[in-house]
Amino acid sequence: MLVLKIISTLIILIATTWMVYKLPLFRRTGLKTIWRLSLWGAKIVASLAVLAIYTWHYPQETADIYKYYNDGKAIVENADTPNTYIRIITGVGIDTPEVKQCLEHTGVWYRGYFHGVWNDNRIMIRYNALLYPVTGGSIVAHSFLMAFLSFLGLTLLYLGITYFTKGRFWLALAVYMVPSVFFWSSGLLKEGILMLNTGLLFYTISLLHKGFKLKILLLIILAVGLFIMTKIYVLICMIPGLVFLLATKQNKHIFRNFIITHIVIILLVWISGCLYPKLNMFRLLDKKQHHFVSMVQARENVGSAINLPELKPNILSVLRHSPTGFFNSMFRPHFLEWNSPLMLVAGIEKLILLIMLVYACIWPRNVSKKEIKFLLFSLSFILILFVTTGLSTPVLGALVRYNIPAMPFFVAGIIMLGNWKKIRIKRI
Repeated sequence: MLVLKIISTLIILIATTWMVYKLPLFRRTGLKTIWRLSLWGAKIVASLAVLAIYTWHYPQETADIYKYYNDGKAIVENADTPNTYIRIITGVGIDTPEVKQCLEHTGVWYRGYFHGVWNDNRIMIRYNALLYPVTGGSIVAHSFLMAFLSFLGLTLLYLGITYFTKGRFWLALAVYMVPSVFFWSSGLLKEGILMLNTGLLFYTISLLHKGFKLKILLLIILAVGLFIMTKIYVLICMIPGLVFLLATKQNKHIFRNFIITHIVIILLVWISGCLYPKLNMFRLLDKKQHHFVSMVQARENVGSAINLPELKPNILSVLRHSPTGFFNSMFRPHFLEWNSPLMLVAGIEKLILLIMLVYACIWPRNVSKKEIKFLLFSLSFILILFVTTGLSTPVLGALVRYNIPAMPFFVAGIIMLGNWKKIRIKRI
C-alpha cells in the first residue's frame, strides 16, 4: 500500500506539471514557461503547507480535511459490493439499505441541521472515496490533484478577465497569488473546487460575448452543477453581475443596465420569497446564520469567534445590517484581532489591499468600456458576497475562506483601475 501511495503521488505530480507546461489552455495565458511552472510549484508547496497545518496544528478529529478524507476511506472500506460504492459515488439509487448501512460509518455525510441548501460536505467525501482505490489512500496525492483543479480554475478566471482587458504580468499575479486564495484553495478543501467553479463559469460567460456555441452552454451547466453541490450561495451572489454582463454585450448603456439589472433581480428575489417561502433567500440567510452561531456556541475555545447582529427573515433586516456584514468581510480581521499567525497574514493582506484600493481611487487611469463592465461586475459580486458571508459567518478564520471566490476579482479590479505608472522608483 505504501508503494502504491508513493507511485500514485508521483504520477499525479508529474502529470499535472506536464499539463501546466504543455497544454494550450495554460500557454494561452501568455506567461513564460518558467513563470507558469513557478506558480504551479508554489501551489504544490502551499498544498503541503495546508496539509501540514491541518495535520499538526488542528486536532485531526475536528479538521475539515481529515473529516472528508476519513469519510471517503470509510465508504471504500465498508461498501460491501461495487454496486454500493458506485451508488454512493454517483448519488443514483442511494436510498437502499446497503448504502445506508455503509454511510453509517461516516462522520459528516449527514448533517445535524438543514438550512435549505445542498449538503456540500458530500462532494468532498465523494472526491476522496473516488480517488482512494487509485491512490492507495495517499492524502498527499488527493491534495495535489485538488491544488491542480484550483490552479485550472484560476487559469480560466485569468483568461476570462483578459477578455475585458489586456493581459499583464501583474494582473496574472493578482489572480494567482492573492495570499488567502493561493493558500486556502491549495488544500484538500471545498475551496479548490469552488475556485474551479468560479473560474469556469466566468470564463464561459466571457466566451458568450464572442458568440454562442453548444460547448459553452454545456460548460456553463457543468459549472452551475458544481456550484449546486459545493457553495450555491456563491453562484447566487454572482448571478446579478453575470446577467448584467450578458445584458451589456454591445458595451452600450453600461451604467443604466447595471442599475436596472440589480433592481429587477432584487424585486424578483423579494416577490419569489413572498409567493414561495421555500425560495425566500432572506429566510435561508437567517437560518444559515442561526445554525453557524449555534455550532460555534456548542464548541469551546473558538479563538476567532465574533458577534453578529441577529437577522430576521426579511429584506428590511438584511438591508439594515448589510453595512455590518460588509465591514466584517472587508476590514476584519483588523490589527486588534491578529491573535494567531493565520489571522496576522489575513489582516496584513486586508491592510495592503485597502491601501492599494485607496491609491487606485485617488489616482485612477482611463479605463475602457469593457474594463468598466468588469469593474461593475466585480463590484456587484464583491458587495453581495461580502454582505452574505459577513452576516452569516461568526468565525473570522472561516470568513476569510468563504470570501476567497471574490478576492481575485477584487485585486484584479484594483490593478485594472489604478494608474500604477505614477509610482516611480528613483535610482540612487
